[in-house]
Amino acid sequence: MSQAITINGNDQGLPVEFLYRDGQTIVRLLESITYHTIAGPITVPAGFESDGCSMPRLFWRLFGHPFDMRYLREAILHDWLYWIQSFPRRDSDDIFRISLHVSGRLAEWRIEAIAFGLRRFGWIAWRANRRRRQRALRQG
Repeated sequence: MSQAITINGNDQGLPVEFLYRDGQTIVRLLESITYHTIAGPITVPAGFESDGCSMPRLFWRLFGHPFDMRYLREAILHDWLYWIQSFPRRDSDDIFRISLHVSGRLAEWRIEAIAFGLRRFGWIAWRANRRRRQRALRQG
């Protein structure tokens, strides 16, 4: 059973709602967001769902909760890039890392630590998304 808690986009700066589904918290965009990145404008459509800045729970005390507003906007972009896979994985990770730098909301060491984790373990989500996307496309 899904439960939804809507967060007012004006209060948080993002038009999102948080959902709890199948034991997992996700965030769903209520409106499309266009990001101005080093790769040009990228629009994430309304309805897209993200699991935030995925990281093992062990690191939450050091980096913050996966839905920490300091990087949730950029995490949604990164999850979209991993879903559509229109850029190589390394480029998607670089777009995320540079977007975090530009936002100015995180310390340099945190950004680089998150980027290091993506370089080491991002392939897991990348491959899983490739399989999910291929299944979704086959099912129409």
